[in-house]
Amino acid sequence: MLLRRGADPNLPNEIGETPLHVICERDEGDEDGLAKLFFAVCDEIGRAVHIDARSLLGNTPLHVALSQGHTELIEWLMRRGADSTTANYGGVTPLHLVCERHRSVEINWLETFFGINDELGRTMAINATNRMGQTPLHLAAISGTEAMIRALLRRGADPRVADEEGETPLYIVCRNRSSDLATALLDESREEYRPVPLDARAKWLGETPLHRALRHDNRDATVWLLRRVCDPNCVDDHGSTPLHIVCRRKDDDGLAETFFKIVDEKNQSVQVDVRDKWGRTPLQWAVANLLPNTVDALLTHDADLSSFSFPWISFFWGFAERGLRLGEIETGRRRHDLLRAARGERLRTGSCRRPRGHEILQRARIVLA
Repeated sequence: MLLRRGADPNLPNEIGETPLHVICERDEGDEDGLAKLFFAVCDEIGRAVHIDARSLLGNTPLHVALSQGHTELIEWLMRRGADSTTANYGGVTPLHLVCERHRSVEINWLETFFGINDELGRTMAINATNRMGQTPLHLAAISGTEAMIRALLRRGADPRVADEEGETPLYIVCRNRSSDLATALLDESREEYRPVPLDARAKWLGETPLHRALRHDNRDATVWLLRRVCDPNCVDDHGSTPLHIVCRRKDDDGLAETFFKIVDEKNQSVQVDVRDKWGRTPLQWAVANLLPNTVDALLTHDADLSSFSFPWISFFWGFAERGLRLGEIETGRRRHDLLRAARGERLRTGSCRRPRGHEILQRARIVLA
């Protein structure tokens, strides 16, 4: 009625949204056919709908429909000529919005999205970045959908692109995702994008994907990276190597043995006595965290015990104040004994044989008078 009496179908409100924006942000989408009716009446009276009108944030009606997940309405808008490549003022394209959704069923809509664009002869900016430097592939890595990652890579997504924080898609999936996602990043990437860098450093502490996987206790990703010959000696901004991180864990679950086993298989060398920026070696960290199996693995790989000494007690609490993890700070008997022994006490090694990890830790429990 209003349209037929001359109402402007493109008049924006105070935040720049047109009537079409408002239709697209309704929870029910177009279940009642309102969008189709809106276009039908506008066609009837000869009024063109500004289908790509921008709000004050630069969002088009297609952006709004995608944010709401109204798949039927999205397809309707695209077939009516909505631009599926336009970015809003935050650099977010419709493809970004498709890829940031967390439901696995979205892969079906992604394929539909690609199919409609192909049908209409449109070329998408597959590697467009938002204001945080993230590509659609970054967002797919965050949502953790393997099929979506593979679909983007087959379309030419570049797995080497780092965002504003220096994080690549590989770095993202190494936090807590399955190694299947990392495998997809390597398997499906186009030849011109290979090799995918395994040791790219993020701005956060200068971490590599291996550092990130270890810090987040992602054993699956750790093994995956090591088997693909990433650098086992890379250092972050604190001078910590992956081995330092292994030795700072609270669990003595065989990860150190696995680490050395894979590195040995790949004929790589590991710097077992390297010191971080505070002068601490992996062996010192392993003893401080009471990890006998890890200590054994280090000694088997020729960690230097001759110059070993316990850090002063202030070292442990200083790290806690800095928010750096030293395993779980325990208040029980074994941590108490260890720290008392650390007051200037050096390990006394016999000349006959190298002590085992549990023997070193037993000596660490000596309480000085």
